[in-house]
Amino acid sequence: MSVPQVYVFRLRHQWWIDCGIVGLYQVARSLQSKYPDIDISLSSDNQELRFTYSSQDQLREFLRACYEELATRHWNVSTKKQHELREWVVYNRELDRFDCKPKRQPTPIPALFVKGSSWRAEAIPISQLHQDNPTLAQRAEQYIQTEKKTFWGSKKQLLFEPPVCHADLVILPEEKKKKSVCSVCGKASSACEDVSQPAFLLFASNSAAKSFNSELNKPDKLCWECSFLSRFAVETALYRKTNDKLFILQLYAPSVRKMSHLQEKMGVLSAVRELDKEYFLSNIEMKKDGLLYRARKPYEFLWAYYNKVYQLYKEERDKQAADPFILELMKIALDEAPLQMALFVVSPKGQTFMIDELVFYDETAYIFRLLHELSMVEPQVDLKSFYHDLHDPTDDTNPTMYRNRILRRVLEKKLIIEEVERFAFHVSREGHHPNLRHILQFTIFYESLIRKEVGLDIDKEDTMNPEQIKMATQLGKQIVYSARDYLCGSDAKRNDELKKIKGDLFSLRKTRTKADFMSQVNTLQMRYGIIVPKEYVNGVLEQCHFEHFKAYVVTSALNAYNTLMYYKSKEGEKTDE
Repeated sequence: MSVPQVYVFRLRHQWWIDCGIVGLYQVARSLQSKYPDIDISLSSDNQELRFTYSSQDQLREFLRACYEELATRHWNVSTKKQHELREWVVYNRELDRFDCKPKRQPTPIPALFVKGSSWRAEAIPISQLHQDNPTLAQRAEQYIQTEKKTFWGSKKQLLFEPPVCHADLVILPEEKKKKSVCSVCGKASSACEDVSQPAFLLFASNSAAKSFNSELNKPDKLCWECSFLSRFAVETALYRKTNDKLFILQLYAPSVRKMSHLQEKMGVLSAVRELDKEYFLSNIEMKKDGLLYRARKPYEFLWAYYNKVYQLYKEERDKQAADPFILELMKIALDEAPLQMALFVVSPKGQTFMIDELVFYDETAYIFRLLHELSMVEPQVDLKSFYHDLHDPTDDTNPTMYRNRILRRVLEKKLIIEEVERFAFHVSREGHHPNLRHILQFTIFYESLIRKEVGLDIDKEDTMNPEQIKMATQLGKQIVYSARDYLCGSDAKRNDELKKIKGDLFSLRKTRTKADFMSQVNTLQMRYGIIVPKEYVNGVLEQCHFEHFKAYVVTSALNAYNTLMYYKSKEGEKTDE
């Protein structure tokens, strides 16, 4: 009877490859029923993935099966259209018949590395087949003509199996005397390869590593374990491909159990995952009205992801009437080891690609608390409308630039009113009158809440308390509604007169000092009969940040103006809400 042996894959403390360890664990668990003699476990004490087996050949076979299963899921998939067309002609030698099989392609992440030369298959050129087996060659050509298909590739080969594009890796090799040291894990192994891009997106390709080595040294080495594990990182990645961008999100923690737990709670094993089974362009959002579907930049993608996770937990716990779900979200974020998000934004460029941004984010608990607080306030903040309203309809080339900027500041616990003011005036030009209510409402509640946060890098003098914010927004509304009453009275048809106030708002916005601001307010008082006690405004201005106070005033005023102009375009309907 053979003595059980143990093989371990330890954490590398390199987040992409460590995610690959969890990916291998997930794939291995899915195949375990076919290999009952192999035991799989995660060890929190030693931070490792453990395989208990009887013989090395048995383990090698199992690891090979895991890799082939991974390739079936991510490297060699067929879209709905490819299933319909079935363009590959394959000859089954056992059954002595021809079949039409669907073409294959890699999913978006492996597609970054797959080239035309990556494809391989057991096949024979039809010209060679004419020499070796003329009868079979004639049958193949007749089948091709009947089915209106073509032979595979430029060499016109007859396939004996569907082609695959995943690399043929060395797995559990016999170690030899001559060894190299792996640049990632530090392990000495005779089975090392040059560091290259398929192992990690930030590695240079093999040719680039050799071409741009300024010291004329050989590229660093990567052991077979790290190379093998790196492929499994795609199993744990959440991704979404748009027209020109690929978003790749990994959930990382310096604990194998925590990372595995994260996949079940908010990763690829949770309800967050929604696989596009027709085209494999995404595994995270399929609904066209979802926030993630609209995301085009990294911070709006992160915000949309957190919002999706929060809403899923909220809906599930509301049905169960269980303990407050926010406690569970806090536990996920804070227990055992810190949680870190790693987000790649990639631009495919023909045969290569560019990393536009790599964002690491570790304030998950803060975002969940913020979303929870925003859902509890009355009136409730409409986060979906807030997100959509930050889209810039006046910019066809970069319509989400402001949304990304503002949400980045929210994610980084920074004040946003000045960015909101810039966005509001930017989109309210050339006859546009967008509804700013949801944006202003979010800003008011967010900046009121963030003042309570501990440890923020914000000077208390730069913040405004809820009472000061309320005073500023009321002043902005009062300016517009008083001007409306003075210019138009009760005659809705005279609302064109209201356009005069927009120039005054721009003048108020351009003021640079408190004295200039008060002078402009006095001008508005005399022009439109606005009643604003000077002592009231001066008192507030002395207590808070002038630029922020002014931003709230003019943004609130612009929102009121846009609302009136919008209802004027709807046959004179007006509201002060």
